[in-house]
Amino acid sequence: PSRMPIRLGTPILFALAIIATAVGTLGIVFIPPVKHLAAVYFPDLTYTGRTTLWEFAGGMLAKKPWTGYGYESFWGTPLLLNQDQPFDRPWDIRTIVHGHDGYLDIAVLMGIPALCLAVYTFLIAPLRDYMRIPLRKENIYLGDFFMMVLL
Repeated sequence: PSRMPIRLGTPILFALAIIATAVGTLGIVFIPPVKHLAAVYFPDLTYTGRTTLWEFAGGMLAKKPWTGYGYESFWGTPLLLNQDQPFDRPWDIRTIVHGHDGYLDIAVLMGIPALCLAVYTFLIAPLRDYMRIPLRKENIYLGDFFMMVLL
């Protein structure tokens, strides 16, 4: 995109891709209107049971949003092994080793401040660096390659 005049559109495309992915996955669990739309149009949409994990992890995150539960102190620990298993839950949460969503895992393990730091480190800083690439052909091609890998 940087060899054409749409270089400045890259951050917009990047943001739209991230937002669409977030709404299409975690949004069907945590945003009630999106959850309702998913239930109406895709009644069996569970992402192979991941929505159950995400609901549970979101509930646990709400209990400790600032500090989380500690690195390797949540999945597969006595905290989960001693949980009750409701009969209507499709997965047994007690035996799960991770939440099947890296960003949600970061939030549950280390809290929302760590999630903000991870989002900055993995998404915002690379985009900022991409926008600061000198406008020479070899730099542009390499920067475009790295941006495609990131997207």
